[in-house]
Amino acid sequence: MRNDLAGNDGTPAAEQKVDSDPSDERILEGSKGYGTSSSAVREGETESSTSSNDEASSALAGVSPESGSGKEMTGSSKEREKSEKSEKPPALYSEFVRRYINAAIKGNVGAQATLGYFYEIGEHVEVDLRESIRWYEKAASNGHLQATLRLAEIEIAAGNGKAGVSWYEKAAIQGDMDAQAMLGYFYQTGEHVTADLAVAIKWYLAAADQDHIAAQNNLGRLYQIGEGVAKDLDQAIYWYERAAKNGSDAAARNLQKLLP
Repeated sequence: MRNDLAGNDGTPAAEQKVDSDPSDERILEGSKGYGTSSSAVREGETESSTSSNDEASSALAGVSPESGSGKEMTGSSKEREKSEKSEKPPALYSEFVRRYINAAIKGNVGAQATLGYFYEIGEHVEVDLRESIRWYEKAASNGHLQATLRLAEIEIAAGNGKAGVSWYEKAAIQGDMDAQAMLGYFYQTGEHVTADLAVAIKWYLAAADQDHIAAQNNLGRLYQIGEGVAKDLDQAIYWYERAAKNGSDAAARNLQKLLP
């Protein structure tokens, strides 16, 4: 779920360019498809809070724990049941998936994130993006970073920029450098947000201090041209050199042009 998907030419996303200007590096928000790896989302806590078996069984059956089977049906309930019977019955859950659902209901954060992944790509269950988002949100609300990042990617891909930025901010606050660099790029370019160079530089610095190469290169560029900061060629060289040392070809080119 990190933003390191390669482009068609094999170039890491962090190294792809902004428009036609070779001096900047675009920080992509992930692919429009499914950028999540199962190993990534399956990380998480194994401890869980307690919950009744009745709740788990009810969720698997598609009913709430409070609804009892012995209650007399109202007219609307009968009509709903008749309508449901006319629909194609849902696929039965395997014991494997049932175990994940039971664990997720009891508060297991890793299970919640994994269910989000299963429903997103259709692994072990039928694809259901709404159910995927529901489980990702539960995991994210419990501090699961990868689920938070995936929600950001999903919302951005769906054209919901405000919601996507909100999830990226949550991930950035947790210290994720990809989310921090992404926010820097958004606030620099005005994509999904109102452009604010002071905020862009704040997030770029947070990511650059963790050796995010695109953030380092873009900081160098801002210092070189004096955009959002006082023009400072020494700072530009400093960030270009760090980015180039970490493998940024764009930073190496920028440095070569700047130095004699």
